[in-house]
Amino acid sequence: LWRLIDKRHRKLAMTQSMDRLGLDQEAARRLVRDNYRHYALAIMEVARLRRLSPAEALRRTNVNGFDKVMQGALARGKGLVLVTGHVGNWEWGAVVGGMLGDVDGLIARPLDNPLIDRFIREIRERTGARVWDKLGSMRRALAALRAGKAIVGVVDQDGGRGGTPAPCRGKDSSTMSGPVDRAIRTGSPLFVGAMMRDPGPGRFTMISKRVHWPDPDADPEAERSRLAAAVNADLSEVIRAYPEQWIWIHRRWKTVLPKSDS
Repeated sequence: LWRLIDKRHRKLAMTQSMDRLGLDQEAARRLVRDNYRHYALAIMEVARLRRLSPAEALRRTNVNGFDKVMQGALARGKGLVLVTGHVGNWEWGAVVGGMLGDVDGLIARPLDNPLIDRFIREIRERTGARVWDKLGSMRRALAALRAGKAIVGVVDQDGGRGGTPAPCRGKDSSTMSGPVDRAIRTGSPLFVGAMMRDPGPGRFTMISKRVHWPDPDADPEAERSRLAAAVNADLSEVIRAYPEQWIWIHRRWKTVLPKSDS
């Protein structure tokens, strides 16, 4: 019903999935139908997550080696910038991820509705991590990384005029540069992960990608573009594997920036 009523976003999802995945119209229509089904499931899962203990959420999750990669990176003493996106069930990922490593803060924009924002914040902070408004979070994030802790940020939405030019799914994009900037400032590694829904009810698998280390001797602008392209490539691999679980209704390629040299 949501899909049928929401004509504007349905058309956007059709256009973007055809353009970025090379789908024909019928395949895109099936994908968009499954995409809206994913949103409905995610809402119900988040509502249920509030009643589950973190231990029960972890029991329902195939960690899939994510904990070893995360803890191995943290063991280097440089902290960790855990990068994710609006793919799978990122709220489930916030709860479980906080149990697998020393996560100090999650950087997020407050939701427009204060009641929903408070509801989501309570879920995200159940394992001890704090939620920081992305505006004004730089100092706290840098302090956490220099203390050897992990922070979490997202990069899969349009970065606007202040974003970093970097390819995303084969197309130039403006990429949110906050997580990359924090990694460059502190020498902390970047690590892309995502919490994906399994076919079985109420079950999830954590997907971990490569660990990217900033080059301290590189030109900062070139390094920003390199790392932004790297995390986009990792997230693109997840989206390709689980296309129905990503936010095709968001205008990811809205802002056109000058092309990156990377």
